Amino acid sequence: MSINRWSRFIISMLAVAALTLSACGYRFPGEKPAVPSGFENASVRIVGQGKSTDPLLARMLRERLETRLGVGQGAVSSDADAGALIRVEMEPVNKVLILEDRQGRAKQYQVIVQAQPTLVPGNDATPPVKYASVNGEASYFELRSVTASRTSQYQAEQEALDQLVDALVALIAAGDA
Repeated sequence: MSINRWSRFIISMLAVAALTLSACGYRFPGEKPAVPSGFENASVRIVGQGKSTDPLLARMLRERLETRLGVGQGAVSSDADAGALIRVEMEPVNKVLILEDRQGRAKQYQVIVQAQPTLVPGNDATPPVKYASVNGEASYFELRSVTASRTSQYQAEQEALDQLVDALVALIAAGDA
């Protein structure tokens, strides 16, 4: 390859990489956060029954949202402690039996994680913006082995959580209530 072709190839690959990274939600350092104006330094607070029943999943949801939205890192104890706040009402994880084989050796379940975000501005003049409820779901097989079943259920919960975070980020970034 000549130098000219090589440089065109490198530029083309860099352009493809930039387009691919921007499409998946990746943000470069210093890039504008994916939150509405006034929420750049907001805190994320997870509330609801889902937080009570599965605190580890709630913490992972908060951490992933903070990372993806590029907002304040750390838990908020109450609405009064926060300036602008992204409050997420998390429902308990729903596990639904989809399929059971005739011998009872394996069952297929669907895990559904559901949440509803509300943007609470730091000033009292602007009313909170409540968004529609979104969910993430994943299927897994539960075998007779307890260890394998717990592992596959955990992986399904993580996959459902990732889908939920993607949906929440897209919803908040779009700004449509």
